[in-house]
Amino acid sequence: MKANYLVNIQKCTTMLWIGGLMWFFNSFTYTSYIYLSLHGSYGYVWMIKEAAFPNKGISLTELDTMGIIVTSFLIFLPGYWTIALLAIQNTEEASPILIATAIISYIMGIVTMMVSDCQTYWILKYNTGVLITEGMNRYIRHPNYFGGILTYASFCLLSRHWISWMIFFFVNIFFYYPAVLKKEKSLSRYPEWKEYKQMSGMYLPWIPSIFNQKIKGKTL
Repeated sequence: MKANYLVNIQKCTTMLWIGGLMWFFNSFTYTSYIYLSLHGSYGYVWMIKEAAFPNKGISLTELDTMGIIVTSFLIFLPGYWTIALLAIQNTEEASPILIATAIISYIMGIVTMMVSDCQTYWILKYNTGVLITEGMNRYIRHPNYFGGILTYASFCLLSRHWISWMIFFFVNIFFYYPAVLKKEKSLSRYPEWKEYKQMSGMYLPWIPSIFNQKIKGKTL
């Protein structure tokens, strides 16, 4: 089985999982419905992205039977779905400030991820073997990963539980960060990589470099 099939199943069934949790815990608060709207819709936004500009790295990865079992337990439980479990079993309403912060983080994360992946897909489709240093990648080397971080941070905020943040940091440190380092190692083969790295941040813009770049009138 290809890895993207398993990921897509998880994304598409998350809304059903959250709805089932709301019924099981009798948790029909405004906060629960907001969480359902955010985390549930994320799966279908992901599917739209997959249909328009799929992630080739995931779609080309093959999983054997053991890989399917291990990945399922890591992705479903005790993985991302645990955040939903912790969010819904808390029947107290979240504060308006926390809800607003979570919604802002979710929207910014989704937009960043979608635009970044779209840009990367279409640039590489017609210009293979190039280092992307424009658009979303002008000041941030990995805007798609940053978008994912913002998106899942919104779910953790609404869960209001420290275990959610443990899962969040574990996944980022042991899965996403190594993937980013591997990608950077691959990109380092381009002659312009060294200069580009000095003028950009991994997840956030490197402000001093932006300032110096504008002063010099230099473009990548």
